[in-house]
Amino acid sequence: MVNMDNDREKKKGNDRPEDAPRSEEEKKVESIIELAKFYYLNKKYKEALEQFEMCLSLDPDNEEILLSIALIHEVNNEVEDAKEVYHWILKKNPENKSAREKLNKLSGL
Repeated sequence: MVNMDNDREKKKGNDRPEDAPRSEEEKKVESIIELAKFYYLNKKYKEALEQFEMCLSLDPDNEEILLSIALIHEVNNEVEDAKEVYHWILKKNPENKSAREKLNKLSGL
């Protein structure tokens, strides 16, 4: 999810220790995520979504990216698209609290 602080849930597919060397692909994904966050914070949701989707093609199991995509769909009032992404996250990781809470909220539970 677009979250500017460092208090993030552990993301599936990114279990490497903080001090471990990053691959070039990981650096590229992190750079694109930062650009996507910039667009999001400046309310350029279409551009942010494009960047997050590019990241997803490089790191398809990254739950931060998926949560961010769902959030952009919510902001754009694309509720069914957001719900679909939350379902996808929960299919991959049924214990993702953020996705579960957001899906429940959108579903009126």
